[in-house]
Amino acid sequence: VGTIFVAIDRYRNPFKMNAPLISTIVLFDNKGSYICSKSIITKAGEEEEKASLLPLLKDCFKKLCSVTRQKKWKLIVYLEDTGVGTMEYQLKKNADECRIAAKWVGAKYVFLTVNKGSHLRLYTGDPTDRLSANRVSSFTAAVRMRDPRQILIVSTEPIISREIVREIGTPKPVLYTIFSRSEDIDLEEVKEDIAKSIIWLCRHSWVSPTSTRLPAPLYFANK
Repeated sequence: VGTIFVAIDRYRNPFKMNAPLISTIVLFDNKGSYICSKSIITKAGEEEEKASLLPLLKDCFKKLCSVTRQKKWKLIVYLEDTGVGTMEYQLKKNADECRIAAKWVGAKYVFLTVNKGSHLRLYTGDPTDRLSANRVSSFTAAVRMRDPRQILIVSTEPIISREIVREIGTPKPVLYTIFSRSEDIDLEEVKEDIAKSIIWLCRHSWVSPTSTRLPAPLYFANK
């Protein structure tokens, strides 16, 4: 209760010279309801001046307060889709803007990067032993990783085809990394809450069985 989920997606066509940058924000409330979304397109070379997330966040938070009639919130969970080529300096800038925006509604914040192209996998048993190793079931999260900031979540259900005797789909986990957070937020506690929230939001969105399922706000932002 009192949590907002904000998805951030930034896309530029990698096969087009001087392609514009498209920045999108999608906001959901703690009930899993869509509130609003905003997008902006900036030309190549204008990013530093005009590609700030703050105007988009400001408009979305105004809409949030108008729709819910609630001006103060407890926590904002930001989810940014990080594709190949996302620079760390840009993530730091985005995280800082998200920190500023959270103060507008009196909330703490957690900024997560979302890597759906990770090569990591989750198994039960020893993955080198075919007899004991099995894939974990869908909607499973690993919160105890080598990097204490990371969460690995399996959010796609494979479909078994009897005709071709194989699995259809990509039940690979998505890697979530807590890039930045409010100083007074306990890391282990918030990881547990975020894992549960993300799995809950992943159940809100249904895509092709061969696609990796993302939390509904981020799926909408991609679209």
